[in-house]
Amino acid sequence: MIKKLHRTERSAFYHLPIYCGFCGKLACDFEGQIEERCKHVLFVAHEEGFEYLAERATAQLVEKGFAVEKSEDGAIQIERVAGKEDLGIPDTITDEFEFEDGVKVVAIVGPPSASETYVGFAPVEGE
Repeated sequence: MIKKLHRTERSAFYHLPIYCGFCGKLACDFEGQIEERCKHVLFVAHEEGFEYLAERATAQLVEKGFAVEKSEDGAIQIERVAGKEDLGIPDTITDEFEFEDGVKVVAIVGPPSASETYVGFAPVEGE
């Protein structure tokens, strides 16, 4: 049985870049767009929505009953097609992923901003 992603939260050092634990490549730096992410990154999201969603993560969401639309400008829309109701926020949606040895890093900014960033990682099969 494959488990849900292991969740780890950081609030004291939320502002520091997030690197891949599998290969060490930068995944999220909070200062701009990352041009190319490593193959281990599943998603990068904020409370407003998804910034990045890997193809294998997209495929798993579709299997679980989500509709995923990626526009030409890079916007990603995710909605549950049927079944259980949820708020459709990235934290809830990313809790659905099941990848062996996967990790979800949540960077929590306290008040007054009170925002969160979510970055998911998983090894690639056959590595």
